[in-house]
Amino acid sequence: MIRPVKHLLLLLACTTLPFHCNLGNGSGVGTGMIAGKLYEPDETTPAQGALVAIRYQNTTAAITSPGKAKTTAALYTTFTGHDGTFSFDTIGDGLYVVEGSDINGDLVRYDSITVRSGSEPVTLPDGTLKPAGAISGCIALSRGGSFLKIFILAFGVDRFCQVREDGTFLFDGLAEGNYVFKVISLDPEYGTIDIPGIAVISDSTVHLDTVTLPTTNQQPVPRNLNMEYNPLLMVAHSHGTKPPTELPRDTICIGCCVRIPEVPLKSHASTKTILSKIPCSSIRP
Repeated sequence: MIRPVKHLLLLLACTTLPFHCNLGNGSGVGTGMIAGKLYEPDETTPAQGALVAIRYQNTTAAITSPGKAKTTAALYTTFTGHDGTFSFDTIGDGLYVVEGSDINGDLVRYDSITVRSGSEPVTLPDGTLKPAGAISGCIALSRGGSFLKIFILAFGVDRFCQVREDGTFLFDGLAEGNYVFKVISLDPEYGTIDIPGIAVISDSTVHLDTVTLPTTNQQPVPRNLNMEYNPLLMVAHSHGTKPPTELPRDTICIGCCVRIPEVPLKSHASTKTILSKIPCSSIRP
């Protein structure tokens, strides 16, 4: 949700311009034009001084090292006039998202706006600012790991949501409309997944089904694994807090005198290092 202070800072930065301010990198410069008009939640009063931002549709918040996310600046921003109107000019070719907001956190969103050079200006239908909506859900990790390394992003939105320690998440401050969300993990054992066609409803929370992140081809490694060897009984035991559920091709084989659970190791070399002090064991390819 955009805070009132942010509106104030942007307003001060734009006071020398007629309700228009460019905070982007200028990569969208062209000859296209987009115009529209916003109303307050009562659908009658023009929304004066509402912040309007335009971004490329494929824009998301940025994930930075070492495992942090940050918002990204809009390509252009402007404020509505006393009659609720706004416009962007010198817009380059592309597919855009326009989002309007006021100091109360009410929002409106226009998606998939196509701009082409030489075409007529794009006039958007009148929009009404409405209370923000949200999505919630739960992430599942088949190999275990930290949920705090997982982020939920939304295309065309500069904000993000970090998954909680228990795997649940709540992404609020969203304008009513249809979204494509991206779930991204900073753990190399997991890939990313897109969740398309999610309809966010004003002043409501949409609950999603559990999302299971896909695993990568990287060989899983035991987490918090400890090895204990009893020289009298000639028995080795391994134990960990979160043993992986998928075993790679190379595993420790149970020998005639050694009882040891099958645990995944990165290579034969590392396997032999552990087994060098354990007799009667073998490696099964």
